[in-house]
Amino acid sequence: MSFHRLSFSGLLPKQKGYSTELKTVGDHIRRKRMDEELTLSEVGGIIGVNNNTLTSWSLHDVYPMIRHFPGIIKYLGYAPLFFDDGSLSSQMEHYRRVNGLSYKKLSKLIGCDEARLKRLGNKHRIFQQSIDKIEQFLKGVSH
Repeated sequence: MSFHRLSFSGLLPKQKGYSTELKTVGDHIRRKRMDEELTLSEVGGIIGVNNNTLTSWSLHDVYPMIRHFPGIIKYLGYAPLFFDDGSLSSQMEHYRRVNGLSYKKLSKLIGCDEARLKRLGNKHRIFQQSIDKIEQFLKGVSH
């Protein structure tokens, strides 16, 4: 009787639930978690949330709150679903996400009205005086 060594080339099939398309923040997290073979508890510990929260994000039921983004970015190594078009609005939203700041907290840091920040975040026009304050703040924190 003889035995032959078989070898397989190519990719192994991914486990059930593996994200092939990254449409949500939960998709990004689930894919990395499965690639690294980590449990929900392990990833939750890194991000700072419980298993139920991670499951909700992964099943597309819930979008993460802004305060969770620093942990998400730390885990993933990048800011998921963020598109930078170079505008002041994009710069502000990136800063908010990376630092997990609500509009209210950011408005206190900048010294600008919260409603104006929301308008800018939603790509609406705001007064030049507010734009100047926001630009000055973002230049100060990027150095």
